[in-house]
Amino acid sequence: MTSRRTIAEILDALGVAALAREFGHANLTTVDSWKRRRSIPVAHWTALIAAAARAGVPLSNDDLVEAHTAAASDPAASSDAELAKTSGAER
Repeated sequence: MTSRRTIAEILDALGVAALAREFGHANLTTVDSWKRRRSIPVAHWTALIAAAARAGVPLSNDDLVEAHTAAASDPAASSDAELAKTSGAER
């Protein structure tokens, strides 16, 4: 298991656009919605972990469980400011 990361940090490390292509989505909307909702559907975890391995980004089921648990227990983290920060809108 790696250090604790948020859903947004995990998706940003892999690149939302790259993941959208990886999962066969024509646009970023689906993967970007995971970031906004702070939840990645479990059905995509195996493919996400495989994509991370190909990209050289350490990621495990435990990392995903921990990130989802933290997101569920910290409603303040979903504030607009936090979402703007993790999406790069504050640049």
